[in-house]
Amino acid sequence: MKSAPSYKRCLIYIIPMIVALIARELLYIEWLKSPFRFYHILSGLDMQTFVMRGENFYNGTTSFNMYRFFIAVIYAICGKENLVEGVIAAQMMMGVITTGLTVYLYRHIFRNKIGAMIAGLFCALYTPLMVYETQVLKETLFLFLSILALTLIVFARKKHFPPLPSYIAGAVAIMPFFIRFSGVIWLTFIYFWLITYCYKKKQLWKPLSFAIAGSFTVIILVFSYNLSHNYSILHYFTPNTPYLLGVGATPDAKNLSFKLSKTTTAKVSPQPLFSYIKTYTSKIAYIFSGYEQPNNINYYFTCSKLPLLKFFIGSFVLVPLSVAGLLMMVIYFKKEKRVTIFFLYMIAFIIPMILFLPLARYKMALTPVFAIFAAWWIIYMINLLKSQQKQPIVIPMLIFLSAFLFSGYICRNRPMRNSDKKAYGLAASYLPNKLMIKGRFQEARELLELCYSKNTDNPYIMLDYVSSLLGCGEPVQAEKILLKQKSIQDQILLGRYFYELAECTLILGHSKNALEYYKSALQLPISPQRKKMIRTKRTMIQRALITK
Repeated sequence: MKSAPSYKRCLIYIIPMIVALIARELLYIEWLKSPFRFYHILSGLDMQTFVMRGENFYNGTTSFNMYRFFIAVIYAICGKENLVEGVIAAQMMMGVITTGLTVYLYRHIFRNKIGAMIAGLFCALYTPLMVYETQVLKETLFLFLSILALTLIVFARKKHFPPLPSYIAGAVAIMPFFIRFSGVIWLTFIYFWLITYCYKKKQLWKPLSFAIAGSFTVIILVFSYNLSHNYSILHYFTPNTPYLLGVGATPDAKNLSFKLSKTTTAKVSPQPLFSYIKTYTSKIAYIFSGYEQPNNINYYFTCSKLPLLKFFIGSFVLVPLSVAGLLMMVIYFKKEKRVTIFFLYMIAFIIPMILFLPLARYKMALTPVFAIFAAWWIIYMINLLKSQQKQPIVIPMLIFLSAFLFSGYICRNRPMRNSDKKAYGLAASYLPNKLMIKGRFQEARELLELCYSKNTDNPYIMLDYVSSLLGCGEPVQAEKILLKQKSIQDQILLGRYFYELAECTLILGHSKNALEYYKSALQLPISPQRKKMIRTKRTMIQRALITK
């Protein structure tokens, strides 16, 4: 039987990867025009910390970490001014390559071209994947290196473990560990699979020796760098276990109102053993559901602000198909023993999520395997329907329906937090505020006018827009916007609200009203500089009224 022409085999990879590239190019253009571009300047978010530590690593003032190294490389190529734009572009290219790796894994394990393309398209257009590619977070690189290690192991297995592929596979396999400690579980599972394979094939030394050599090469390079710069290597092996297990043992995994600080230990009251078991096992439901647990950034909030994401594939579509495929795969496991490596991959990343929290950004590591199981279920159903024997489809359809209803039940609500609005508003104001400081009010107004038209309920953006209008000499329009604003809960924002309203009223010639608004502003927490300005203006207004 003749194999398909090489160009047709290439199309299996090219089509999904081109789709992934086009989707990300369009999203990148939209991202450049959005406040998310400036999230790395906000204090309290991990993005700022990652950028700072990446710059520190570039300057040789901090220890090695794969993500710091990645940022340092982009820093060297793009410079400080275009660093974040370069990081996001590179992460999106990783998403394109991840699509190709997903196609390869499906094609090699199941030997089905259509299924491989479907799996690739799922990965190419999966919304949660693209959401985190637009943020300076570890997740994209962690996923990329993890799935690359899996692909290299499968490739080396296909070639019967020649020295170079085995060496490279071992080197890449250790890299996720230098991003997040949980990567050690995946590394352990890789070597467990290799030992099992070698034992069966009676050639233990060959693949293992070169893979171990690759892993040790990376370890030696990392430790040599740290020791030569007088940095400790012990922190790689000492995660904050009390903190991780403490937060992981919270009774309600949805409750993220407390601050997750890596330097503090979560205080959790002792619970009965059964309660701990119930807490940890209940998290499995969130891992295999369409619900995206918000943390650091809110998936649902991000999708609402980047409209293009609504046209891609969300977790409500992919996850039920994946769960159905996973369950069917378990039923037919004896016929599909080659998928053992996929199960090991999933378990390796599920374990830390159960121990800690199944947050959306941690679930991202499962995306390629989710795409593969979803595509397998679709191909399975197509083959079942085409079968002349008319095999019953009741069981797979019931499994899919159960998975779909399960995902919908877990996703009863999509939380929108005040912290999301605050972060978005502060990021939206970053560039306009810089322009207003330089006196370029018209440029700031143009930026804020567009942003305000899409976010009229965001008080941060509204107040900055009012400031730009006052700077452009349009107090009437500014006053109208302020007066139609609904109640503001934040006391600091309320103080600024009364200040801006007093400024409008004063410019319009209503001095007595301005005095009342200034008085209200002084009763609220405002900055010392603004308080000084108010007192000076209030004195001037009072003198002017006495003179009259």
